[in-house]
Amino acid sequence: MEKFVCMGILVLMTDVSEDYYVVHGTYRVCATAKVYNASGTLLENKSLYSDTVIY
Repeated sequence: MEKFVCMGILVLMTDVSEDYYVVHGTYRVCATAKVYNASGTLLENKSLYSDTVIY
């Protein structure tokens, strides 16, 4: 996990990389980022989806 300060805010970043194999069918990828404050309260939850692919 990488830590840095941006405009006085502590930012934590991580890179998750895993391989998944599709035999056939329809799939899409979802990446989700969750932001918490120092008390552990969820401040923001955003997801981004890839285009749907038929394989």
